[in-house]
Amino acid sequence: MLKITGCITMILYSVVAQAQKVADTTRFQRDEEVLRTVLLEYFKEANPDKKSQRVITQNGEVHYFPGFGLLISAPTYTNSLGVKVINGDAYYYKFNMDEDDDNDDDTNKTPSAIKVIEKEQIITIMKGFLSSYGNLFGFVKPGEKIFFYYDKRYDQERKYNSQDKTAKPERILFEFTQEDTRLAGQELAAKTKVNIEPIDKTSKPEYEIMGKIFTNLFGNGFDKSFVTADNNFVYFNGLEKSTTKERYEFFKGLGVIYNFSVNYNRSLKLHGVATMNTSSDVWSNHKSMTITRPAIAGSGTVTIVSESEEEVTTSAKSEKGKAKNKSKKEDKSLEPVQVMGTTAASEKTGKNKDTQTSVQDYANFINEVKAYMIEYGRTLRTLAPTERLVVNISINTWNKETFPQKVELSVPKTVLDEYDKQSLTLAEAVSKVRVSEQKHKASSHNIQYQWSK
Repeated sequence: MLKITGCITMILYSVVAQAQKVADTTRFQRDEEVLRTVLLEYFKEANPDKKSQRVITQNGEVHYFPGFGLLISAPTYTNSLGVKVINGDAYYYKFNMDEDDDNDDDTNKTPSAIKVIEKEQIITIMKGFLSSYGNLFGFVKPGEKIFFYYDKRYDQERKYNSQDKTAKPERILFEFTQEDTRLAGQELAAKTKVNIEPIDKTSKPEYEIMGKIFTNLFGNGFDKSFVTADNNFVYFNGLEKSTTKERYEFFKGLGVIYNFSVNYNRSLKLHGVATMNTSSDVWSNHKSMTITRPAIAGSGTVTIVSESEEEVTTSAKSEKGKAKNKSKKEDKSLEPVQVMGTTAASEKTGKNKDTQTSVQDYANFINEVKAYMIEYGRTLRTLAPTERLVVNISINTWNKETFPQKVELSVPKTVLDEYDKQSLTLAEAVSKVRVSEQKHKASSHNIQYQWSK
C-alpha cells in the first residue's frame, strides 16, 4: 500500500512540475511579447529626427534564455537615404518624411551634410527606456543577466559610402543583472554598465565556417518543404543575397546566434475562389482553379483549368512552358481542387488532410535543424562551457494557423561537448535542444486555404 501511495505521489509531483513548466513558458512568452511591443513603440516615439530617420522595427527583438537571462535587441535607426550609382560613384538623396514640409530642400546632399543620430543620443534613448520600463524585466530569475544592445551596422551611409572604408560597425551594449532591476528606473539607468565595442568577427573564423555550413545545408541537406528564398541561400540578419559573408551575433556569456528565414514551399490551393466575382466570364466559364505559388507573394503562377481547354497560365506560353504544364497536369499530385460545386464537407476534409501534412513537414524540419545543430555545433570549440549555440528561424508562409512566425532553438555547449565525447547519443542530445515559438498575430482577413503537395 505504501508503494502504491508513493508511486501516486511521484506521479502527482511530476504532473504538477510539468504543469508549472508549461505555465512558466507561457508567462515568459507573454512577458517577452509585452516587452517587445513597448520597446518598438518607445523607440518610434523617441526618434529625435523623424524627418530623416526611420526605425527598422524588425531589429527589435526580445529573447529569454533560461539560465542566462534576457537578450534585448533595440530597434535600429537608419537614415532615410536613397542611393544612385552613376559611373561607379554613389550619390545620395534624402526622402522627405514630412509631406507637409515643402521648404525642406535636402535632396542630393552628401552623407556628411545629412544629420546622423549620434551614439550619445542613442545611449540617452536606451537609458530613457530603462528608466521608464525597467520594471518589466521582473520575470528574469535571480542570478541571470540582461543584455540590452543597439547595433550600428545598418546605416545606409556606412554601407554605401566609399570614402570611409575604415569605419567599423559598432555595438552599444548595456549589461546588468536581475538584482539590478529592483532599483528605481533612474537608478537602474545610472548604474548600468555601458560598453561600446566594434562588431569584429575576424578572431572567430569558426563562427563564419558554421554559417557556411548552415548555408550549404539549407541548399542541399534539409527537408525541401522548407527552402530559402532562392532555394539555396540563407539570409543571415537581412543580408542581401549578393553577399557571400555570413553574419552572426556573439555575446560573451550567452554564445553565438544565427538568424535566417525560410519559406514553406508547398503549393497553395484557395477554395471558394468563385465567390470573388461569380458574375465574371473569366470564372463562370471554368470549373476549377488552382493557385500554385511559393510562400513569397507575387512570385507564383496562376493556372486555370477547364474541361475543354488546356491549362492557361499567366507566364509566357513558350513551348517549354507548355510541356512542363502538360507534365504537371498528368501528375495526380498536382491535380487542381474543384472550386465550382465543391461541397463544404469535401473542402474541410481536404484542408484537414493537408494541414496534417504541413504539421508533419514542420515537425520533420525542426527535428532536422536540431540534429544538424548537434552534429556540426560541436565544431564551435571556442564557445565557453556556460555559453550556447542559438538558431533563430523566421518562417514565411500564408499558413499562419499551422506554422509559428519565428522559432528559436538553443543548445548548451556542455551538451555539444558530451555528444562529441560520445557520452550522449544523438537522440539524447537532440532531446536537450530547447525550442521556443512565437506565434503569428491574429489577421483581420478571412481567406480560406489549404496546403497540398
